Amino acid sequence: MRQLNKRRMNVAQQSKVTTGMLHQYITVLLLLFAVSTSSAQHDSLPVNVHDTSFFKTFDGYFTGRFYFSNKFITPDFIPTANKQQLIAYRPNTPVTMGVGATYEWLTLNLAYGFKFINQFQNDRGKTRYLDLQSHSYGRRSVIDFYGQFYKGFYLQSATSTPGKYYVRPDMGISQIGGQYEHIFNWRKFSYRAAMLQSERQLKSAGSLTAGFEANYSIISADSSFVPTDPLYAGLPALNRIRHFEFGPSLGYAYTLVLFRNVFVHANASSYLDLNFTKSSTPLGNQNSVTVRPDFAYRFAAGINRPQWTAAITWINNQLNAPVQDFRYRQTSGLLRLTFNYRLPVGPKLKKWVRPVDYFNEKVFSRTRNKQVATPPAN
Repeated sequence: MRQLNKRRMNVAQQSKVTTGMLHQYITVLLLLFAVSTSSAQHDSLPVNVHDTSFFKTFDGYFTGRFYFSNKFITPDFIPTANKQQLIAYRPNTPVTMGVGATYEWLTLNLAYGFKFINQFQNDRGKTRYLDLQSHSYGRRSVIDFYGQFYKGFYLQSATSTPGKYYVRPDMGISQIGGQYEHIFNWRKFSYRAAMLQSERQLKSAGSLTAGFEANYSIISADSSFVPTDPLYAGLPALNRIRHFEFGPSLGYAYTLVLFRNVFVHANASSYLDLNFTKSSTPLGNQNSVTVRPDFAYRFAAGINRPQWTAAITWINNQLNAPVQDFRYRQTSGLLRLTFNYRLPVGPKLKKWVRPVDYFNEKVFSRTRNKQVATPPAN
């Protein structure tokens, strides 16, 4: 009875510690959310005045685009004892071809994976997926959203039978999450110029960024993730991982401008996340609460001329979690090749963008007028 009581006391103490950590993280996130909401409100106001010698906006212009894109989510299992036994799964997803448009703050894209640009490998199995990614680049902030649902993967890492893929149609991933980042040097640095090419960076500039993220994901299969192959013998038979994380971020973004029209952009952000992970094997479940870093990267390069642009963009968001004898790494993002053309909004295009102009006039201009009419506090 004494041992049982001691165990109960230890469990209660661990629960209090975990609850205390959770309360602290929630308090920090609520403060960050309040700041981000205030920044997002200011971000939509016309009173934001940027340094026109550093980047140019195209107010009154309509940006049309033609692009090729590939979205992805990749689960990797890295054994802590022997990293040579890396288990890397990949989805068999198509390259999509699409069209889109940007006017003021509104961007719409539509794409489809046509057969004539995809050479599907039947020996890699089939992947069914719904990938809802949104990357919103404001004047002072960036907001990313991930809603990814994938079923069916193949093993990319080595097997004892080269040339034959190990296929897992039963493996599935569901992930919902997002990130917010505030841009401190927003007067001189434009994320839109680098990632959307709806603006034009004239001089090299960068900015410190800070924000937070929250992600929830589940990966599961009918049997162990570990392949039935001698190369992976002795590894734990994991078949389900449930993961939730949130925490603050700090990063830096920079755009290098060469020969007036050529640009190269890079951004790296680190997140210090509180992780709640539950992993399952046929022998039982294991829960863990840890604080670990996650990472997010963006890269873009191309030509941005006054009337047209051509660029390649890459977004990569990485989740890390300790699960028994593995480090689980889940990577999400997209790779895109884009061609843009800018058109002044004349009488023919005016009727198509009228709802955006109406919203700007009725909402943004009223808010600006109220701010101008309100005297500053002493």
